Amino acid sequence: MIKYSNWTIGSFSEYNAPEIQGYTPNRNAKAVEVVKHGDHFEPIKITYISLGSDTDDTKTGDYPGNTTGLVGTPINAILDYPMGTKAGYVLFNDPKVNARFRNILNYWGRYLQSEDSTYVLNTSDKGWLSNTALNEMAKEAKGDDFLDLFNCRSNDVKQKLGFRSWDDFFTRTFKNDVRPVVNADDPNVIANACESAPFRIARNVPLKNKFWIKGQPYSLLDLLHNDPWTSKFEGGTIYQAFLSALSYHRWNSPVSGKIVKAYHINGSYYGEALSQGFENPNGAAPVAANDSQAFLTSTATRAVIFIQADNPKIGLMCFVAVGMGNVSNNEITVRIGQHVKKGEQLGMFHFGGSTHVLLFQPTVDLDFNLHGQKPGIDSSNIKVIDEIAVVK
Repeated sequence: MIKYSNWTIGSFSEYNAPEIQGYTPNRNAKAVEVVKHGDHFEPIKITYISLGSDTDDTKTGDYPGNTTGLVGTPINAILDYPMGTKAGYVLFNDPKVNARFRNILNYWGRYLQSEDSTYVLNTSDKGWLSNTALNEMAKEAKGDDFLDLFNCRSNDVKQKLGFRSWDDFFTRTFKNDVRPVVNADDPNVIANACESAPFRIARNVPLKNKFWIKGQPYSLLDLLHNDPWTSKFEGGTIYQAFLSALSYHRWNSPVSGKIVKAYHINGSYYGEALSQGFENPNGAAPVAANDSQAFLTSTATRAVIFIQADNPKIGLMCFVAVGMGNVSNNEITVRIGQHVKKGEQLGMFHFGGSTHVLLFQPTVDLDFNLHGQKPGIDSSNIKVIDEIAVVK
């Protein structure tokens, strides 16, 4: 019989990541690690990101050849092709599959909220703090300078502008007075709940519809997951708008009123309408998930907030946050019974682009103000808490 001695306590020495010219590591060092009986082996992965040729002067112009197209999330990019197939349609809308994805995305989300995730906040041509990226985000926010628009703990890009994680950066807030509530004291004015582009307006919405067919009609029972209050909105109005990955991702109350119900609905993370994939006679849509926004209101993971508006002409209304491709966390930051003023925060999206819905009862007569544009996939952002509708 072989006998072993008891485990002893030891330690790994401090490790410093070697310097590689032109690259930056996602972490510079690993402190001394004491190893005890029962500890598990956890490998430490250090990733190097190219800094590009202009890293020593952050004031230089845009990096040549770098243009911003569709900004996607990593897992979404990998699954993009199968999402457009029949098999993918079945797979990515399966509740059991999505339960497993939820675990994966929650783990991924914890990483995106950790300091390790800040390695992408760099000035390389693919970095979120490159001149091109900062200019694009400022332009998306209808401004000229990122630092003039958003709250940053530091003005130094080498200090990652003070952001402590990628998610901290993603859920950044506007500076005071950058987004004032338009017509704050007029109860008939509906404020834009998200910095978003108008996608669709639908009136006389039915309780039940075939949301999966080509036209993607809205289905209230599916949107609200059979909520007992659904029938109150039969024949009502839906306004839907899209948030890109470059947009501001916090939600604000469109009206003043009381939060009377709020909850989450588990759903899909990588689903899209079959008609936007390879079943489309014209071929799969280049941005099929974006074109599937109406479909996703009935299938994707989402957060639902009912607000009893102070204005009796509005009454009970509903805000629905819809996560798209990779968004596993629709965070509600208000509580039931809380009174909110128009423009106050309701919650936020984490980790990716999204869409949202405002739902009104059939008695509410709305005149929408889309700021000179028509709703659709090619529309542009309307500022958060700007006017989007007036109750007649």
